Amino acid sequence: MPTPKKYVEGSVTYHKRTDGRSRYWRAYYYDPTKQKRVFKSLKCTSQRMAREKAKEINDALEGGTIKKVEEVKKNRGVTFAQVTEEYFNGETQNTKKLRKRRLKAVTEKSAATVKGEQSFARTICAHFGDQPVASITALDITKWLTKMSKKGVRKLDGGWTPSTRNRHKSFFSCVLHLAEEKNYIARWPMDEVDHVDELVDEKDLPTQTKFDQLLGYLPPYVSLIMSLMRYTGMRAGELHSLVWRDIDWTDNVIVIRPSKEKASRGRKIPMNDYVRPTLDSLRGGSSWVKEKSGHKVPTIFWPSDENLDDLIIPPINIYNTLKRAVDQLLEDTKHLKGEDRWTIKKVNRHMMRHLFATDGSDRGMRDSVLMDIGGWNSITMLRRYRQESAKRNQEEMQLLNGIAGKPKPKLKAVKSA
Repeated sequence: MPTPKKYVEGSVTYHKRTDGRSRYWRAYYYDPTKQKRVFKSLKCTSQRMAREKAKEINDALEGGTIKKVEEVKKNRGVTFAQVTEEYFNGETQNTKKLRKRRLKAVTEKSAATVKGEQSFARTICAHFGDQPVASITALDITKWLTKMSKKGVRKLDGGWTPSTRNRHKSFFSCVLHLAEEKNYIARWPMDEVDHVDELVDEKDLPTQTKFDQLLGYLPPYVSLIMSLMRYTGMRAGELHSLVWRDIDWTDNVIVIRPSKEKASRGRKIPMNDYVRPTLDSLRGGSSWVKEKSGHKVPTIFWPSDENLDDLIIPPINIYNTLKRAVDQLLEDTKHLKGEDRWTIKKVNRHMMRHLFATDGSDRGMRDSVLMDIGGWNSITMLRRYRQESAKRNQEEMQLLNGIAGKPKPKLKAVKSA
């Protein structure tokens, strides 16, 4: 039997069988994952196709793909719930790939964020928890998110809001990133899952008149929190993480440290004529009587600036207080008309960030300045937050008035002599 002529592509050797047992070309190579030589049929009958397939195998060997595929096969029984548990145990590494995907390890997130993610995990694991993570596709995730956005959970009218949907999608991204890093799945599927725009309906943003109306229904400490957020654009987590050391009275700025910010970089927020005197009034420490607590003596205490590492406004839950104020406003103004009638059904702290972006834009702040102060990384993200004013758009359009000239008459052709 003649010896087959052999060809080499990197670390892969390929040849055509000469024993007549098969018409297909074959290849062999050393597999480091199995620590032995592997022989396989290339399932092709021409040398050109054999060379291409041998090159594919060599590229996979050099890129570690074959090792990954073998490990994924071994881990195909790992469930989504198991990866979720590993995620909350802090097993995600802060790698370049993690940062490129704009994700964070759980150890880099605030306690409030982690608590929210634990709620997302319970909802997602109720459906995907027992499913092998390697079997979950982008289509599965998209269909589930769409279904939940339509039917909703916990008696939410109209299903999830775009922001709620995106937060569940973000949690999927974090868990499946860890699954890919640990070779539980072959590749990260989240690039194929759409991110929904989180535009706030203009009718849901209070005007300055309505904002002042709301403040009249809030206890002083809640009014102060809402106003500080409304006039600085800070996130709730950033406000409640501020310590006295973060207030630079000389340069007149609030310093947002990178570790306290949702984005990866820090920033400085200039203090306006409301913010600086308000913070200055808190330097001696403050005490408040909590609404509906039944107490007549202060039950809420905010530290003075004696210790620069003390929180200025410690974390506090004001959800129920805001809800009571809105419900009372709806009831008290239902007989009124126009601007005096309250029509907004829900107000939260995050809405103040939308209001900051919208007002800043309406008053002529440049997009680049708004992004620097508010901590938005892109104009796309900024546009999700600000609500373009119809009046401002009309005014901008009028800038084009007067540039249109009268059409010139068509010149008649002159016959040459």
